[in-house]
Amino acid sequence: MAHARTLGLVAPSGCLPDPAVIDRAAGFFSRQGWRVIAGESVFAREQRFAGPDALRLAELQRFATDPSIDLVLSARGGYGLSRLLDRIDYAAIRTRKARLAGYSDFTAFNLAYLAHGGVSFAAPSAVDFGAERPDPFTVEHFFGILQSRSYAVDVSLDGPARTAEGRLWG
Repeated sequence: MAHARTLGLVAPSGCLPDPAVIDRAAGFFSRQGWRVIAGESVFAREQRFAGPDALRLAELQRFATDPSIDLVLSARGGYGLSRLLDRIDYAAIRTRKARLAGYSDFTAFNLAYLAHGGVSFAAPSAVDFGAERPDPFTVEHFFGILQSRSYAVDVSLDGPARTAEGRLWG
């Protein structure tokens, strides 16, 4: 029997106004066959942040270098991750070849990690999967990308027919 994939939920930026969204996101991923570990930061609050900088930094680093975690997903965006960028050990994360995903404020990490030779995903955050009804397009393509080495999304648009190929940056 194959081991269940493990998802680590962290909040390296803003606090969650409704922490119950993490329970809903965890339920969503559990129904998809994932084992879910939520960090302390997803329930923490210090001013507008998901806990103090030290907690958010330590948790992101620990989850991103833990070999038992298959994917680290940001709980939400907001503001605060840029305060941590100069203290992240990108080499350790890159060595681990961790899969990390998020958007909004997580874009700061995505770009800093790319500058250090790493690859991460501009992708939905846990709050998107904790919605009452997660968007089917989002769900389909999120899991499609995770399960493929190469992935294409076809989108019909009004206007002149053009084809573009390349890397998509969030």
